[in-house]
Amino acid sequence: MTIFFRELDHVGDLAIEVTARSRAKLFAHALVAMGRLMVKERGIKEAERRQFECADQDDTMLMHDVLSRALNLFLIDGFIWRRAAVEEKGRTLAVTLFGERYDRSRHQLLGEIKGVTFHRLSVERRRAAWRSGIVFDV
Repeated sequence: MTIFFRELDHVGDLAIEVTARSRAKLFAHALVAMGRLMVKERGIKEAERRQFECADQDDTMLMHDVLSRALNLFLIDGFIWRRAAVEEKGRTLAVTLFGERYDRSRHQLLGEIKGVTFHRLSVERRRAAWRSGIVFDV
């Protein structure tokens, strides 16, 4: 999956901007971007999948919830993903992450993310594109 994100300057934390052509792709890109900030993609196999759903009336809150759920899969279960698929079911997002358990003998840890912050968190549609600004606590 081609990821459309870039790192932004932010003192003390890690900030990114994610873009996509659709709302569902925006969430999928944000999920994979967060994974790539934590673990190098090379070596991650799509051996397992993890699924969850999140719902909220506000896309900004939904972005926080989706990323936080995925981060907890890594922090608690040791699951790292290579790819993400997001399906819209009204205001509910059905998320599928494809990856495997983190194995420090095969995977390269790039950085620690402690949490998804609300600071400068945004989700917006601009003409034919979607954009999200995300700041992670590191």
